[in-house]
Amino acid sequence: MKELKFVQLEKGNEEHLKSAKSVWIPFIHEVNAHDKEIQTEDEIVLGLRKRIGIQGSRKDMHFEIVLLNNEVIGIAMFAIDLGTIYGLLEPGYGTVMGFYIKPEYRRRGYGKELYMHIEDVLKNDGTSKMYICPDAVTGVPFWSAMGFRDSGKFDPDDKKPIYIKRINRLHEIISVFTSEYLSHELAEKIALMQWHTKEPQFTNGVKRMVYDGKLFSDCFNVIATNTNNNVVGRLYCQTNQEDPFLWYYGDLAVSPEYRRQHIATKMLTCAISTLMSRGCHVLRTYVDPDNIPSIKLQKTFDFLEKSYKTFDNLLNEGQTMFELELEQYNVIPASADEARFVTMLYGENQEALHGAVIMLDK
Repeated sequence: MKELKFVQLEKGNEEHLKSAKSVWIPFIHEVNAHDKEIQTEDEIVLGLRKRIGIQGSRKDMHFEIVLLNNEVIGIAMFAIDLGTIYGLLEPGYGTVMGFYIKPEYRRRGYGKELYMHIEDVLKNDGTSKMYICPDAVTGVPFWSAMGFRDSGKFDPDDKKPIYIKRINRLHEIISVFTSEYLSHELAEKIALMQWHTKEPQFTNGVKRMVYDGKLFSDCFNVIATNTNNNVVGRLYCQTNQEDPFLWYYGDLAVSPEYRRQHIATKMLTCAISTLMSRGCHVLRTYVDPDNIPSIKLQKTFDFLEKSYKTFDNLLNEGQTMFELELEQYNVIPASADEARFVTMLYGENQEALHGAVIMLDK
């Protein structure tokens, strides 16, 4: 495969406009055919002129033609999105607004090479994440092959699903921690991650769950956040109202763009460690029978499938119940000789331990 060349389109350059028209017009016709829309060639060229006209206004905005042996075979428009898509995504995502390779040059690796060029440019522009709203016919298969995943969110303007991808993952640190109570800001971030909305009823629903859990028994959340302090994962734990040694965990969710990074495993490990310190004997969860990834996760932690039983007032009929018995540690009172030995051992190492004096009678 011969090496491609990428040329940034410049405002006022008629040669650039002529070259861009040769690929932009068929690109728009192809997209419109899939979307069942109609545009005249004059309307398409007018839109092209406007897009070229804003080039140079921002360093992180790019509109390039693709050359192979000086022949124009493709075009791409991409940039850092400073908006938020109606609050569905945080600002700073790299996005591809136009991407086209001539049909006769497809399935020869040129599309992938163009995408890798775009990813490198956007990395240099400072992003670590990308999104695209792909065409359902030709776009979804290609972008899925490039590592993009359906976020479950929907662009209300384009009427298309939002596909996202993380890049530069090695430079991002994910923090996992427990939270007894939730601030309004944290509850709002959980609602945005889990249900893709900041509507008050969803944020209040998260807060109400914690309030009820604390009122009737006990509960806590395990939260995963990224380097921007945005919530990328969460699970909820609650003790049984009748049996304080029986706990439940559920509401396990990880943002699609952060999956396959073992975040669910880290959160569940954190939850189990916390529960063991609280004297939990049995941890229970319920899984939809068709949720194969979740079932695999339970088996990884040695959860066993058990006959269905209810848990307080949770609505989970029809789901498969799993339980994990947690290790118990018994505390045996020390004898007088054992206590004396420990005291002497501590005294000999007090300085190294940066400890205070402990008298024998203590």
